[in-house]
Amino acid sequence: MNPADLPRAATVRTTSNARQEPMSTQPAPAETHSTPILDRNRDMYLLHEALARAQMDERHREAELHRRAVHVRAARKMKRRAEVASLRARRALALAVMQ
Repeated sequence: MNPADLPRAATVRTTSNARQEPMSTQPAPAETHSTPILDRNRDMYLLHEALARAQMDERHREAELHRRAVHVRAARKMKRRAEVASLRARRALALAVMQ
């Protein structure tokens, strides 16, 4: 029997069976309806999670800025104290030299 004499559908059917993927990778008709709902629910859950993560990051940034501000204030206070101590030492030295 010559393959040219066979109907085209029969030829396609025999060649496509060899390359056909497993049935588990193709979604069932019932899954196509429920999948968008599950995706939407998961997206909504992830949306709340992303919002919480963004708020937490913002609080971390605020806390870091607060820590830096406290550090700068402490450094300025120590600088002023050092300047005052330096002036006192200069005055004391000048008085000691003059006497």
